[in-house]
Formats: sequence, C-alpha cells, structure tokens
Amino acid sequence: MKKVLCILAAVAMVAVFSTSCKKGCTCKTYSNGDVVATATYENISKDQCKALTVVATGSEGKTGVECK
Repeated sequence: MKKVLCILAAVAMVAVFSTSCKKGCTCKTYSNGDVVATATYENISKDQCKALTVVATGSEGKTGVECK
C-alpha cells in the first residue's frame, strides 16, 4: 500500500510541476491609457515576450503593446 501511495504522490508532483512551468506571454494593446485588445501567445520564451513590448507614455497615458 505504501508503494502505491508513493507512486501516486510522485505522479501528482510531476503533473503539478509540468503545468506550472508553461511558457506563455500575454500582450495588452493600449491606446491613450485604455486597454483596447489582449492577446495570449503559447510556447514563447520570456526574452521573445519582452521583445514584443513597445510602449510610449505620454500625457494621455500609455500607447502601444505591453507584454508580460
């Protein structure tokens, strides 16, 4: 019985860790400080995600695309 519980615990840990490390990126498009669109990209690295960010801040607020 202990062997079965140990195997189940190991499988559960692998499932939790494999889903928590998912690569992804969410980008929001701003116009005059308001969010006008949101897009999510899967299987993209953090460096690629940061490269998509182009934001200008003016007196009316953010304009451009911000990705995290």
